[in-house]
Amino acid sequence: MRRVMTKLVRTQIQLSEALGPFNKFCCSCHLKREVTDAETLWRHFIEFGGASDFARRWEEAMGPDNRWYCSEAMGQPISDPRLLWNYYITHCKDRQQHRKVS
Repeated sequence: MRRVMTKLVRTQIQLSEALGPFNKFCCSCHLKREVTDAETLWRHFIEFGGASDFARRWEEAMGPDNRWYCSEAMGQPISDPRLLWNYYITHCKDRQQHRKVS
């Protein structure tokens, strides 16, 4: 059950990035027109490295270093993927481009 929840959270977060304002802006600039349809946004996200960058950041966010730092900051062991993601995004070098999720 835990693995299913982690996959669900990952999918939700990746979906919010692929369909979010940053990717919409980049895709629209690339195509020189406003883009709002999900298929075009997903294609852009995948073709221009958004998906592979997300995979790298997800692994770092769920990894032992971030888990340790997040747990230390919270004063207890943390395994919730949303908390780990939000901690990572708040404290990583990429934080300017990506938002926390609720």
